[in-house]
Amino acid sequence: MAIRYIRNDPGIAPVMETVRSPLPNRVGSVAKLKMSAAPPEQVFPRNDDPGFVYWQCREASLLALSVWEHIDRPLPRWQSQSRVLALHHDHPAGLEASYDRSALAFSRWDDSRGTLTFPGASTDAVAHEVGHAVLDAVRPEFWHSYFSEVAAFHEAFADCLALLVSLFDDEVRRALVANAPAPQQALDTANPLATIAESVAQAFQVSWDPKHPNTRARSANNQLQWVLPVTLPPTAPAGHLSQEPHSFGQIFTGCFYDTVNNIYKSLPAQDEAALFSAAETAGRLLAVAAGNAAPEKRFFRGAGAHMILADNDQNGGANHLAIRDAFGAHGVALGSSTTLAPTMALAGPPPTVTSEVASSRGLSAKTRSDLCKRIGVPSRTRITLEPMRIGATRLAKAQFQRDVRLSGIHRKLRGVVARSIDAVQLGAHGKRCAVLGHLSDGTDSEEEISAFVEGLIGAGALILGSRKQAARARRPGPDPKPSHAVRKIGSKKRVTRVRFSCLPPGLRWTRS
Repeated sequence: MAIRYIRNDPGIAPVMETVRSPLPNRVGSVAKLKMSAAPPEQVFPRNDDPGFVYWQCREASLLALSVWEHIDRPLPRWQSQSRVLALHHDHPAGLEASYDRSALAFSRWDDSRGTLTFPGASTDAVAHEVGHAVLDAVRPEFWHSYFSEVAAFHEAFADCLALLVSLFDDEVRRALVANAPAPQQALDTANPLATIAESVAQAFQVSWDPKHPNTRARSANNQLQWVLPVTLPPTAPAGHLSQEPHSFGQIFTGCFYDTVNNIYKSLPAQDEAALFSAAETAGRLLAVAAGNAAPEKRFFRGAGAHMILADNDQNGGANHLAIRDAFGAHGVALGSSTTLAPTMALAGPPPTVTSEVASSRGLSAKTRSDLCKRIGVPSRTRITLEPMRIGATRLAKAQFQRDVRLSGIHRKLRGVVARSIDAVQLGAHGKRCAVLGHLSDGTDSEEEISAFVEGLIGAGALILGSRKQAARARRPGPDPKPSHAVRKIGSKKRVTRVRFSCLPPGLRWTRS
C-alpha cells in the first residue's frame, strides 16, 4: 500500500508531494516513537484529513531521526532513558507544536475562515520538534540552561534538522538546483527550503494581530547580525530581532545555512549531488558541535569554533574558511584556536581522562577547591566530569550547577532561584590542571540569566505561580503555552523549563 507525503510544508506553492510506501517501523535497541492506532495505508487527498496528518507526521518524524543518525550515530534512548516517546499527531485544539520530555504533540487550529491547520502535517514543524527531543537526549543539561544563546541554539538546532530533512530529499535538491538562476545560486535566492512551517505562519496571519512574531515564518536565509542578547527587547513584531529564543536562534540558523551554501560553492561542481555532500558535511560538523560545545553564555561562538575543530579532524580543515565566513557574515567572530588553548592554571594535577570516562576521582581536592573558587560557587558544589575528544586532544568537561537569585526581578520571584548548568573544559598543561578556553567567574553569568528570566516574563513565557495562570496554561486552547514555570523542587522554589514549543507565546499580541 502507499501513502501521500508532502516533502516540505503544505503552505508552500507549488506543493512538492509524492505517493510512496511508508517508512518501516524502527526496530532494535534504538529510540522509538509511539503513536495511536494507524489508519489504513491509502492516499488521503485532503491535507486536513486525519488519516493524511497521521501518516505525514509519522513519515516526517522518522525521516528526522534517520537524518540525525546519518550525520551522527544511532540514538539509543530519549532523555528519559526510555526507548519510547509518545507522538500525538492530532492534539486538542490550539496552534502549537511542542516537546515536553514526555511527548511530542501537534495541535490543530480552526481559523476564522473555517480552515483547519495541522502543524503535524508540516514536515518542517515535525522535524523541528523531533530536533528538540534529539538534542535533549544528547545534551540534557541544555534543558536547564538560562543563557539566551543556549536556549536560542535549541531552537536553531531544531530548525537546522528541519533544513537537513529537506536537503536530504533528492527531489527537493533537484528542484532547488533546477529553479535557481544558475546552479551555484541554488541557495542564494528565496526558496521554500529556507523558511520554516509556512502553513502555520499563514494560520497566524488570519487569526492574530499582524504584528505577532509568528505571522512571519522563520527564515534560515537571512542577514541577521549578532548582538548581545541582553540589549534586545523580550519580544518584537514579525521581522524584527528579539531575545525570544525562536527569534534570536535565527542568527545561528543563518550561520549554518550559509555554511552549507559556502561548502556547496567550494565543490568542483554544483549539482544536486554536490548539494547533498555539502549538507551532509555541514550536518556532521553541527552534530559534533552540538555534542561538545560547553553551555556558556557565548554559545554561538563556541559551537562555531567546534565546527571548525571538527572539520580539522574530519576533513583536514578543507571547510575552515566556509565556516568562518558564514559565521562572520552574521557578526559571530570565531577563534577556534582559543577553544583548546590553556587560559588558566589550577592547583593540582589534571583529571584522569580516558576515551570512555573522565574520572571524578582524578580531580584532586586541591584542583577541585581552586576550580570552585575561580567559578564562584560554594566548595561543596557537585562537579561531574565527562570525557571529550577533539581531534587528538583528550580533555574533561567539568559540569556544575549554579543558582542565581531572582528576587529583584519581580515581586512574585522573591525567594526564587534559577538553577543553570554550566561547564568548563579541563586538560593538562605540563603537570598542572588547566582551564581550556573560556572560564566564567559567575558575575557575567548572573547578569545573562537574570536578563533571560526578565525576557521570559516580558514574553509571557513564565508562569509566575498564579493558580489562574497555571490553569490557563494547562487548558486546551488557541494560545501557545508558556515554556517555563515556578516550581518547588526540594527545599527551593525554582524557575524551571516545562516544554519547548515550536511557537513562542507572544501573549502581548492579540487575536484579530
